[in-house]
Amino acid sequence: MFEKLTDQAKQVMGLANREAQYWSREAVGVDHLFLALCRSETGLAAKILRQLGLDLKQARLEMGKMMKSGQGETMGGELPLGEEVEKTFEHATNHARKLGHPYIGTEHLLLGLFSQRALLPGRFLTSRGITRAKVKKELAI
Repeated sequence: MFEKLTDQAKQVMGLANREAQYWSREAVGVDHLFLALCRSETGLAAKILRQLGLDLKQARLEMGKMMKSGQGETMGGELPLGEEVEKTFEHATNHARKLGHPYIGTEHLLLGLFSQRALLPGRFLTSRGITRAKVKKELAI
């Protein structure tokens, strides 16, 4: 699944894994993916979010207040991906394919998050006026 990821997107997935461990989760969720996209300030997704007026550090703080910790301790190492993250990957892959990109970058992961609008990251972004259409416009697609 990760073979088409750019180096930046691979880094984001590693950060998402660490976020899931920090929040005592048994799997990587979309919340952790969003926090990782905000933490990886050099990726295209972070650049787009900043261009759309999102303060990445403030977003991380606000999301953290909205999230709940898991129960107990998590195992170390690489955690499995949650179902929502797998769906996000499917949508990210579709976006990349439609754009004719042979890779999946952080921008595709961000677009994939909008496929899960009912979940926390989608609601968070939408409540701040950041939509899939605006992200696509920033990508000039």
